[in-house]
Amino acid sequence: MKWLAGIAVLVALIAIIVHLRRDSIARDIANSILDEQGFVASELTVQSLSSSRLVLEALVIESESGARYEITGLSLPLFSESEGTRYVTAESLAVSYATERDRQAKLSTTLETILQLPTAQAGFDARVNTVLLPGIPQIRNAHFHTDYDGLTLGFFMNEMHIAAALAKGLAGRDIATIGAISNGDVVLEIDLEFTREDGNYNAEGDLSGALASWLPTLRDLGLVPSGIQALEVTVDGQVGIRFDDRAPGHASATLALNVGDRSSVRVTTESGRSSTLVVSSAERIAITYAYPAGEWNSRVDSAMGVFSTDGLNQVPVTIDNVECQNGITCELTATVDSQAVIWNDYSVAAATLSLPLSVNTGEPMQVRIAADASGAFEGLQSEGVTASLLTITDFSGTEITVDDDWHCQIEELQLAVEGFVANDDLLVSPGVTLTDLAVDDSGETLTGRISVAAPFDGE
Repeated sequence: MKWLAGIAVLVALIAIIVHLRRDSIARDIANSILDEQGFVASELTVQSLSSSRLVLEALVIESESGARYEITGLSLPLFSESEGTRYVTAESLAVSYATERDRQAKLSTTLETILQLPTAQAGFDARVNTVLLPGIPQIRNAHFHTDYDGLTLGFFMNEMHIAAALAKGLAGRDIATIGAISNGDVVLEIDLEFTREDGNYNAEGDLSGALASWLPTLRDLGLVPSGIQALEVTVDGQVGIRFDDRAPGHASATLALNVGDRSSVRVTTESGRSSTLVVSSAERIAITYAYPAGEWNSRVDSAMGVFSTDGLNQVPVTIDNVECQNGITCELTATVDSQAVIWNDYSVAAATLSLPLSVNTGEPMQVRIAADASGAFEGLQSEGVTASLLTITDFSGTEITVDDDWHCQIEELQLAVEGFVANDDLLVSPGVTLTDLAVDDSGETLTGRISVAAPFDGE
């Protein structure tokens, strides 16, 4: 019986040693598994170990390409069961990359792996409380599940619940559905069908969405400027994605979208002054996006709507040849043909304007009006001064800066004035040249030099 007692002591010693060195033992086991896949466990701390589950307080995995995955509170089964679902949970997952290039992966290869998961890893269920990805708003309560029917993924982001599902469709093609819900309303629906051509995957389908709930996320992603406080826009149309493995990570997406009637955008300055554009009709918007360059551009040939801002009544406007790209910068031409325009203390019976614009939505926002802008104003009135017609004859161009308020400096503006009346007793038809003119958004501050060329009557 002494040998039994000796074995008991030996087992106890081994158990003590394993317990004391369980972190290094677990790390060695993990690295033996991860090594073949190009990963290494650089840090590992065991919280508890039972016959069926292993709980890690912390795990750091690094890839050969420089990607780093930090996981806390990881609980996973020790052995794969022949039947049933394998459940994995984690408190948090944070992903970081040594360089931007490390983020690039062969997307077709990655997509193929995902499409094969229902077959290769059926019966897998993972839940993570918090996920942090570079350049992406925080993800909460992520849930990933696979079975032989397909896979599902759901998570919360900026008070929206986003869900995706993958299943087999007709002819064995993979069908993906993506949806988002905010405050009980559906704010995104995408249906995609995947096909393979020349070794690369393509995806095509339909899209519809309401952008109001997406505004915080679009702001976090740098896709809209911080000054946009309301984005009441609905869209629907088609989306196409092509995954190209000729270079790592290459993918391109094209979207053709219709904008819903009465969609609106409101921009607010830091001081609280607001400007709103309500769209009454718009031609289809064409958008292209390239990954991983992050380059995108959009175009809409024409749109009509109503523009208003503090101190300015609603003015109908037509916007033509809108082109936007990274930055966000846009080129467009705005045309106004309106009756009864009122701006603070100024009013006109009719106004026509053609304004070639360049918009940079950085901080601060800047709007450049080109020198070939033109305009005419009929029936101008302001504090005892009237003019039957005022026409822009020459313009140096200007740049409007929008920060606390908006303001601009005009080097030179030449006007032809007809039927000019001041204080009820002066009637001339002069040519007026304004130089070094400074204007602010209230219209109360107008400074500069004025020269008047009155017509010569021969007396």
